[in-house]
Amino acid sequence: MTDDIEERAALARRGIMDHSDCEERTEDWTFLMRQGRREFPLGSRAVPGPPADRRVRINRRYR
Repeated sequence: MTDDIEERAALARRGIMDHSDCEERTEDWTFLMRQGRREFPLGSRAVPGPPADRRVRINRRYR
């Protein structure tokens, strides 16, 4: 199997951007990613979620 990705993306900044109070509410949390010189947001809906009990602990931690 060959890897078609030349450079993998990584988090561009620690933490998450909380958008839960935005009127549009397309995403509650967004991660800023970096791939080479390019930075781009990755919405939490695009990331497979953790089990329900872990989501509760994460939510409490970042309030």
